[in-house]
Amino acid sequence: MYMWEADGAREEPPPAGTLITLGTLMAARSCYREAEACKEQGQEEEEEEEEEEEKEEEEEEEEQENEEEEVEEEEKKKEE
Repeated sequence: MYMWEADGAREEPPPAGTLITLGTLMAARSCYREAEACKEQGQEEEEEEEEEEEKEEEEEEEEQENEEEEVEEEEKKKEE
């Protein structure tokens, strides 16, 4: 990605002879860095959410197994 694309306003370089000031370049670079940081943060949040969902599913499975074991134990006690 070129510096002039960082703000998302242009897909092509500015026309020849266009004066690009240092301030414009610095602002574009700042916007680009901020966008990258937001993208990374979003990916991290998605990964954390997926991990939490997996943990919840594992806990639910363990609870179901425990309930099934309790039911089996109760049936054995009733048979005795």
